[in-house]
Amino acid sequence: MPTPEQDWEAIAHNLLLAEQLDFDRVALRDMVTEQLATLNVDQCKVYDAVMESYHNDLEKAFFIHSAGGGEKTYTCNIIAASIYADGEVVLCVASSAIAALLLDGGRTQSTYGIGKQTQLADVIWQTKLIIFDEVPMQHHHVVEALD
Repeated sequence: MPTPEQDWEAIAHNLLLAEQLDFDRVALRDMVTEQLATLNVDQCKVYDAVMESYHNDLEKAFFIHSAGGGEKTYTCNIIAASIYADGEVVLCVASSAIAALLLDGGRTQSTYGIGKQTQLADVIWQTKLIIFDEVPMQHHHVVEALD
């Protein structure tokens, strides 16, 4: 009998975690393969740097800066899809609802008091990548809390 790929017991008790892992991994991998071919040189550098950090379990922060229309969100969505395709959790957050809508699975979050034994805490513990759009527009305390 094949070994399960997920800890289904943990997921069954945490609907937030189940939502974060509810993806067709094969379809995502195919989509990523197609979209990687559309990236320009700078986008490929960003993708490669983030994925190298992810694959080598390096704890790094990346700041992607370019003019509006520079396809930063498109690149971030491809990165997130790559990690989702591995069956891992990616949290995509933004300071505004409009920016959050542009990120696949993006949301706004204003909760700072997250208890250690909550479902949200479990999701955060299992998160491999956090994509925070519009972070320069945040107060420095937000970034420090995230760290």
